[in-house]
Amino acid sequence: MNIKIAYKIMAISSITGFTVYSWFLLVSEWKEIVLQLTVLATVGAILGIFACVGLAMAIGSRPSKNIDNIEPESG
Repeated sequence: MNIKIAYKIMAISSITGFTVYSWFLLVSEWKEIVLQLTVLATVGAILGIFACVGLAMAIGSRPSKNIDNIEPESG
């Protein structure tokens, strides 16, 4: 698939998604549930990112020695 076609599909789908979302928020009778689900998804995404960063920091390896304190080898 040509990359320009993929970009056009992404642009059209983003505009369409925004239009449908706007319709649900402004015109539809389901605007409260749509707004609640949006906030829930946003908070879940942010907390998920924090959880991934925390997990990476918890299980990540740390350097064993400080580079400034390493003595040059004699020889």
